Amino acid sequence: MRQLFEQLIDAEGGFMATARIQAILAREAATAVVFRRGPANKTAVIGWDLKTDTFKVGQWFCGSFYGYRSDLSPDGKHLIYFAGKYQRVVRDEMAGKSTWTAVSRVPYLKAIDLWFNGSASGWNGGGHFIDNRSVALNRPPYGEHLLHEGAGRFKVVQPTAQCVLRFGWGAHGGECPQVYLPRLIRDGWRLLGEDDEGWTLQRSLRKGLVLQKRFLVGTGEGHGIYWERHEVCDEKGEVVIDGSNWGWADWDAPRKRIVFAEGGLICSLALSEDRSRKVLFDCNALKYERRLAPY
Repeated sequence: MRQLFEQLIDAEGGFMATARIQAILAREAATAVVFRRGPANKTAVIGWDLKTDTFKVGQWFCGSFYGYRSDLSPDGKHLIYFAGKYQRVVRDEMAGKSTWTAVSRVPYLKAIDLWFNGSASGWNGGGHFIDNRSVALNRPPYGEHLLHEGAGRFKVVQPTAQCVLRFGWGAHGGECPQVYLPRLIRDGWRLLGEDDEGWTLQRSLRKGLVLQKRFLVGTGEGHGIYWERHEVCDEKGEVVIDGSNWGWADWDAPRKRIVFAEGGLICSLALSEDRSRKVLFDCNALKYERRLAPY
């Protein structure tokens, strides 16, 4: 790992910009989807086979991409996401189609079901998979009907009671925490509390260890409005592994390892005696490439 981090240092001794990483692990399959952001408004979608740790770059998106409002189907085959191209606002006839929620086949973005927000706004958008063929859309409960241009392959259903009652799904702008937090809880995280900086969540690992996630709000160097910090604690609450530089982390239970992103690298950490770390994929090496979906 040291050698890969040294490659991030340029000839003048300064640090080069690294990719920002988010990922979603499928609930019922050994697959995941990775969102690799940067530079600027470019995002790559990458498929990840957790059994073999092989990665497949799908499509890139140029525009605003909201990974925290996205979800992966339980079987890992489909992605629901929210995105926008706000430059369309300058053309009146396209303003209503500047932001949209879509379902695609992983690791691509070409929509097979599509709902336009109907306004040039980053409010609401995205959603959850309730099962492999049903989605709950993050939209105002009494808002305008979304313009649907898909094939109707996925049934739109009501969000869970927890989304509505606990997190105000669709209300107050339908921001990222209202979609991301209930998804984390659904997938095994426990919400411990909320303060002025954000939310604290925890996930049980093994041998009394827990993975703690701080989901934070606030701009700063190297991250967006929403970002994360992590640490691994023992049963006494003492930090045994410092993950403060992990931009994303989760527990890959079938393989008994923590998977995380640091410095644009996707890594794993086995909870064995030596707690060995392994670099799985270098997202920094990717460059924007225009790609077509094979469907």
